Amino acid sequence: MELVLAPSYSAWEKSRLRDFYLNEVVNMDVSTVYLGEVICLKRDILSKSDYKEIIAALKASGKTVYLSTLALITNNDELKKTLRHARLFDGIEINSFGVLNLVTKDESLKGKDIVLGPFMNIYNTSAMNFMKKFNPKRLVTPYEVPYETIKEISKSTDVPLEICAWGHLSTALSWRCYTARMFDTTRDDCALKCYEYPDGVLLETMKKEDLYIANGIQVQSSKLHCLIEQIDMLKDIDMQCLRITPSYESTSDVVKIFNKVLSGDLDKK
Repeated sequence: MELVLAPSYSAWEKSRLRDFYLNEVVNMDVSTVYLGEVICLKRDILSKSDYKEIIAALKASGKTVYLSTLALITNNDELKKTLRHARLFDGIEINSFGVLNLVTKDESLKGKDIVLGPFMNIYNTSAMNFMKKFNPKRLVTPYEVPYETIKEISKSTDVPLEICAWGHLSTALSWRCYTARMFDTTRDDCALKCYEYPDGVLLETMKKEDLYIANGIQVQSSKLHCLIEQIDMLKDIDMQCLRITPSYESTSDVVKIFNKVLSGDLDKK
């Protein structure tokens, strides 16, 4: 069972992103790193030279690097822009059928690994069997799929499975931006306010109880999702990869704890 690092779903300043990948992730014991913007293309602030530098550093440390793509495509321009640096990567995490269609028709991307991302809504064995014609390298199970369904999918396919093992769960995506609405503005005129909230905006009930996290067009669970106590159950269904979702400050510590549990150096309880 391998540890992999998901893309950052929140909005981080460019300097923080570069520091995170070049100084922290290079030293993390993870086999695969997903890099790219999944929530809003306005946040894709790394240049081609930035990507080249980060990818080179990660690959030099023995990691496979995949490009993660937008989960919600609103126009053709976004569709094309989300793949403009794809040739630099070992493969592409597909989060939209529009991106899948474009990737499979682009001759310059032939031979690149395809990972079916968590927003592809592969909910059952029939859907997985249909997707096998694209020869996916891996399936990241959707956040809302229950254990028994994942077990059935695992039995019916030889495609390796990956699951979110730590992080805030994605519960919804919207064409409107929740962060922009907080400031009484639109998504097109948002002034990139999300950068003021690098771990998203915590939403509370009227009783001041944690409810959700608003992250641009995404809504996440307020509570952290952690499967460290279920590792044995996941091994039983041949789960290949555990996905750690980056947080602004504690990612390195989380990766270390999971690796200690996987190696038997730390009791998962």
